[in-house]
Amino acid sequence: MFSFLLKLRTRAQTVFRLSEVYMMLIWSVMVGIAGAFSTIAFREGIALLQTAVVGKAGSFVEMARGLPWAMRIWLPAAGGLIAGCFLLIAQRHVDKSAHIDYMEAVAIGDGVVPVKLSFWRSVSSLFTISSGGSIGREGPMVQLAALAASLIGRWVHFDTSRLRLLVACGAAAGITSAYSAPIAGAFFVTEIVLGSIAM
Repeated sequence: MFSFLLKLRTRAQTVFRLSEVYMMLIWSVMVGIAGAFSTIAFREGIALLQTAVVGKAGSFVEMARGLPWAMRIWLPAAGGLIAGCFLLIAQRHVDKSAHIDYMEAVAIGDGVVPVKLSFWRSVSSLFTISSGGSIGREGPMVQLAALAASLIGRWVHFDTSRLRLLVACGAAAGITSAYSAPIAGAFFVTEIVLGSIAM
């Protein structure tokens, strides 16, 4: 799969005689699709865990209304305990020189989003959200979309500036998928993450 992506990058550019700008547009579309699928997978993971624990998925308020009062207390506590265990696992994969957040990876880093740390933090968020914890689902969704973009860019061997741009495109896809706001997602990433509106 990875060698196929690399061959696709070089062959498409030579066969269709596309410039680097057009190739980046094509890769940004692919990264956007991958980012959207990662956020869909995260949402489905939440629904799957809710169904496994409570028997139904949906609104947290409606879910809590159907539970006995004791379960309303221990369910978020148990979810927080499991999430804390996953955060401890994530801490073992911390590299002091790596940029953990996608904003750091784009703004001051080399576009490399750490895989293991991002994965375990997302799993931790998954258990917190599924058990009714009071954190938003948007942050992990954007982080997973940026991670997918970073992985694709590294597999295809993009240079640092192009990789940072791809990660920003992945983050925009995550914001778009999380908030259903494509234009706002693109402007947020262009202005806040990349720090320039010139694009």
